[in-house]
Amino acid sequence: MGQGEQGDEKGASERLDTTLVKGLRILECLAEASEPLGVSALSDILGIGRSNMHRLLKTLAATGYVAQEPRTRRYLATLKLWEQGSVIAERSRLRRAAHPVLRNLNAETGEVVFLSILHGSDILYVDKIDPVVRFSTAARSGLRVPAVYTASGKALLAHQPNCAELVNESLTRLNSFDANQRADLLKEMETIAEEGCAYSFSGWTAHAQSVAVVVPNADFPPVAAIGTVVLKDGGGGSLARMRRFVPMLQRSAAELGAAVAPIVNPM
Repeated sequence: MGQGEQGDEKGASERLDTTLVKGLRILECLAEASEPLGVSALSDILGIGRSNMHRLLKTLAATGYVAQEPRTRRYLATLKLWEQGSVIAERSRLRRAAHPVLRNLNAETGEVVFLSILHGSDILYVDKIDPVVRFSTAARSGLRVPAVYTASGKALLAHQPNCAELVNESLTRLNSFDANQRADLLKEMETIAEEGCAYSFSGWTAHAQSVAVVVPNADFPPVAAIGTVVLKDGGGGSLARMRRFVPMLQRSAAELGAAVAPIVNPM
């Protein structure tokens, strides 16, 4: 085989299957939509031609991933996505080991506690336990948010060797921070790395504040964090409470790290 043919073969193997990509984008769109969507709406949102969209939806319906409402003829994602995702989540060694640790931490703090992992410049909540009484935050298992908005995200970013790159990637995508805020955030990352914990004040969820620490990962950069959330009280009380929780979080994180480290693939 000539050099040109080898290059063509390599290029072909690296090209994405566009039909599969379109199907996955449709599933993501329907999963995040607050109501069923029609062919026209999906075509406009995703930039896919209507005839192509119709064929893709028929295929997804035939395989059970979407369903069509008889009255409106609009489409919605089915529970098959949840079925597959729950199997993967239950198989996670990290999540299985973390759940009893989180339960003990929840009993000790009386607050919402959660486990999250770093995924690029985002975090993904993989487990959460609410207190028996009081509030529940908007954070939920399966939620993905920009890491720079959360305590667990900032704790994880601060301990990555490419921290500045990940922060800049996130801020560029969000396009909501000016140059001074960017510089302040990078300086905060240095403080977090030194102190070993991170705080967030109404960063992602209004009226809620959080504190988080990373789960030790042997000689590898941390990929998971444990945190807790407290309601904003209008004074300094909630910050003082969060600071009291730091030793509890660190003990729980150390216990989890000893059980599962090194964590190469958190899911």
